[in-house]
Amino acid sequence: MNLSRVGISTACYYPQDTYLSFLDVLSANVPVTEIFMNSLDEIKKENLDRYVAEAKAHSTEIISFHPYTSAFESLLFFSEYKERVADGIEMYKRFFEGASYLGAKYFVFHGERNTPTFSRGLADDDCICESYGRLIETAKQFGLVFTQENVNNHRSHSAEHIKKLRRLVPDLKYTFDLKQAVRARQDYGDIITAMGDRLCHIHINDYGEHECCLPFEGNIDFLDVKNKLDKINYSGDYILEVYRTNFSGKEDLCRCIAKTEAVFCKTAKIYR
Repeated sequence: MNLSRVGISTACYYPQDTYLSFLDVLSANVPVTEIFMNSLDEIKKENLDRYVAEAKAHSTEIISFHPYTSAFESLLFFSEYKERVADGIEMYKRFFEGASYLGAKYFVFHGERNTPTFSRGLADDDCICESYGRLIETAKQFGLVFTQENVNNHRSHSAEHIKKLRRLVPDLKYTFDLKQAVRARQDYGDIITAMGDRLCHIHINDYGEHECCLPFEGNIDFLDVKNKLDKINYSGDYILEVYRTNFSGKEDLCRCIAKTEAVFCKTAKIYR
């Protein structure tokens, strides 16, 4: 039986305060959510306690955690400056601890950007193995599954690099983002196939005239997406992740969640 669920990421409401975004997500009566944290202050225990209490009250599982520092993970972890890598690991320990406290299972990582700078080239295989290895093992200490997302303008944008990561880092798992694949002009089916049985988390969205949009409001053939996912026996959850400009209010999100659930899930739920 397919036990997949559909939920909403707090990132949909950015730049609204993360906790207020979380409350908006919960008001939709979703079974799962992803927390996109936007500051170090937000992972203090007294702040996280609010999330835990509200999630319990609404019977919503915080399934995944995404840090705002994804914007400079190249600098932190794929650098020849080893002391900075050590700094990055210490910073991410704080995120891992916060994610674990929230009960999250998956940690979402953007990784290295695809553009060398004047001071550095792209990371070599040894650097890739060392950095991912340290991150994965550290995340495990907090009970987390460390996942690499396919992201436009990052090395992870392509199926080729994901295949390379599968070979170099066998313990690495994956998050698939539909809009990121299309934005990077990649065949989303190739990305899904490359991730294969290591795909454990999905950001669901669509892509149309104005780039990202709500599911079923763009040009993506979702029956084809489902077929591709069925071929790798995906049975994880789907987290709606769009931008604040892509919807007017909660009703828009709920409508698209219901459509997504009808295609990808066999369970039924009422959304408010």
